[in-house]
Amino acid sequence: MSVLFIFLPFILILGAITSYEDVKHGKIRNKWVILALIIALTINFILLLAGRISLNYLIRLFSLFFVSFLGGFALWYIKMWSSGDAKLFAAYIALIPLEIYPTFDFFPTYLIVCTFIPAFFISSITLLARTTLKQKLSSLKQAISLKSIASLFITVFAASWLISAILLFFRIPLNFVFTLVGIILLLKLISYAESKFLKKQISMPLFLAISIFRIILEFNQLSSFNFWKAFFILTIGFAMFRMFILDLSGIFTIPVKIADLKKGMIPADLIINARGYRKIQANAYKGEKNILYNITPEGLSEEEIKKLKALFAKGKFNFNALNIHQTAPFAPYLFLGVLITLLLKYTFVF
Repeated sequence: MSVLFIFLPFILILGAITSYEDVKHGKIRNKWVILALIIALTINFILLLAGRISLNYLIRLFSLFFVSFLGGFALWYIKMWSSGDAKLFAAYIALIPLEIYPTFDFFPTYLIVCTFIPAFFISSITLLARTTLKQKLSSLKQAISLKSIASLFITVFAASWLISAILLFFRIPLNFVFTLVGIILLLKLISYAESKFLKKQISMPLFLAISIFRIILEFNQLSSFNFWKAFFILTIGFAMFRMFILDLSGIFTIPVKIADLKKGMIPADLIINARGYRKIQANAYKGEKNILYNITPEGLSEEEIKKLKALFAKGKFNFNALNIHQTAPFAPYLFLGVLITLLLKYTFVF
């Protein structure tokens, strides 16, 4: 009997409970994550004693869990998902046997890809259904401007080269989806570094320099028809992501009165204290000076809400509401990604 069937009931129970609670209450409780880790540890030690797995297997599994734990919290640190999502991701890694992954099992790339692909398509369909024709045309017009197209080509040309080098280093097959996901994560990381540490934008000069360097080093390869075919497909895929997920997703906000703010709500606005308090769209502000709160996947804290309500009560604001993102719970996407990973197993190809 496959080791997977020993872990499968616990994977399904963890997925069902955390998905329900994330949808119902908007949070993933630590007790389920801790219980899953205890179960994974106990079962693996029993399997080791029974001779079903080797000590080398256990070491590789712990190495995978450790890297996944760090990787998950790196995504939380750059605000790609919440800390609860990061912990749940690590719990799934502990419960999934190594037999599920191909030879490059040091990092569970399949699970990440199997999670983000459904999330991308479901989000795209939702955005298409819920946005007006005017909103779609406005986003499309902005996406196909000459400046946007030039920026898009340079970004994908340079970033895809960097991601390819990283994938080859970890012995991960080069394909469309892995490269696209890698580009998205790389851009998110650079954007975070620009706002957090550099206080200025460096992405375009950096990608332009990398593009020139790539042309010099790979001039002969760039003359291949297959290269440009793959490049244009990748560029179109990234353009769709940027248009639908980034541009149109900003539309889904609702005004919430400051008096009605609750813990966990994620503002689409920032409040800046510069010669008086004023409200601006978060995506229009790159700095971190004089702001009353940071926008994180966890949303507003109790302390931040108390501070906002106190300032509002004192008449410091000339507005009475904030635009709040209408967010979707991510635990069901993670659970779906796990199920897809288990179903596809070694046959997951692009």
